[in-house]
Amino acid sequence: MNLPYIGKGLWKLDIETIKWNPFKNRIRKLLLETKEKIKDTENQETSKVEIWMRAKKKIMKIGKEESINRRRMLTRKKKDLQRKIRAKGKNNDNNSQKQSKIIEMIKELNEDGKRRIETAQMIAKAKYIKEEQKRQERPINNQGPTKQKQKDNK
Repeated sequence: MNLPYIGKGLWKLDIETIKWNPFKNRIRKLLLETKEKIKDTENQETSKVEIWMRAKKKIMKIGKEESINRRRMLTRKKKDLQRKIRAKGKNNDNNSQKQSKIIEMIKELNEDGKRRIETAQMIAKAKYIKEEQKRQERPINNQGPTKQKQKDNK
């Protein structure tokens, strides 16, 4: 099959990754370095645009790395909580304190899923509003009869 090359496709940063402190710290450091490089461009052969393009590529690379790291950390945390819940469940003591700890762990486990759903809902709502605004901005063709009808009338 001779299919055209499409490329890697569209990639976006998660809102949760952007809010994540390790990502913020790395990007802040990169942006400060980029700012210094741009100030020093008068003495160099590279242009400000080239420096900024390299910085954007680095931001994308850091975003992908930190997104993977964040997912791994959340998965590890989730598995640890599930292990703790199972361990507490095996101890069939009817101790209300242990049961409340289990309930807290389950709530903590479900928090991340709820945040992801809320984020997806916010993004969908924003896209819907944006599309609605585009529809409202389009001019409506209220010019009366079409050219063909005008020719027929003459």
